[in-house]
Amino acid sequence: MSGLTLKDEAYFMNISITTCFYMRHKLYKTASQIIQEQKLSDEIEIDSQYLSINLKGTKLENMPKYSKKRGKQSAYRGISHHKVCVTCAIDSQDNIMMNIVGLGSESFEKYMSVINRLDNVKKLISDTKSCFKQFSNELKAENSYIKTSPTQKHYLTEDGNSLASVNELMSEIENIIQRTHGFSTRYAQEYLDFIILRKQIKYKYKRDEQAKKLFEKVKDSEFIKNALVLNTTMPISLKEAYYEYHYGIFSDAYLKKQQNS
Repeated sequence: MSGLTLKDEAYFMNISITTCFYMRHKLYKTASQIIQEQKLSDEIEIDSQYLSINLKGTKLENMPKYSKKRGKQSAYRGISHHKVCVTCAIDSQDNIMMNIVGLGSESFEKYMSVINRLDNVKKLISDTKSCFKQFSNELKAENSYIKTSPTQKHYLTEDGNSLASVNELMSEIENIIQRTHGFSTRYAQEYLDFIILRKQIKYKYKRDEQAKKLFEKVKDSEFIKNALVLNTTMPISLKEAYYEYHYGIFSDAYLKKQQNS
């Protein structure tokens, strides 16, 4: 709840970093189970955020790409298939969604992949991209979109709505990434869901009640084994992102070795 680093948590709890890692990720997985069951409704602000692929914790022999030297620019600038697309949304009751939907630019298909998280949507507040118009039609909801121009200072829809709440949410994630030096893409969905659960608890309860309320939320969850943490699947396709490099696990030599074995 306090946002400590893994090393600091292990120190103050007087346990090993490995034990703390498993405890932390079991909490993340439980939080994810809770958040993924929540649905957004009524008026919804929606947009996408893009995260860099982070392979923290991946063994050298399992790397799909060569290591980029610090300070050196990526081979691709802007939004490309080397960026993780996260759909971010918040409704009029402050329910929040941050779901990883794939690689590259937002699209109608990516938004359709989270349609099960939405229910009885009356208004979809967005920018002017055509995918939002399609998506709102699919939801049978009004699309209240923001027309932008170089002379505008405040970006509002014609009926006075904005994307302020969802933009604030995305800025918060950017700040967390900078403060923690990034988090592994493998565990990113569970971590994002934990951030949402933590925000919900902080909205509702005083500081000295928050840890207890979090425990009450997760105490009846299904037991999670260490192996389930270790075997967390990557929420994106590394092959789609890095096959072009023919490096590491996608090198011709590695693939031939796998076929022979």
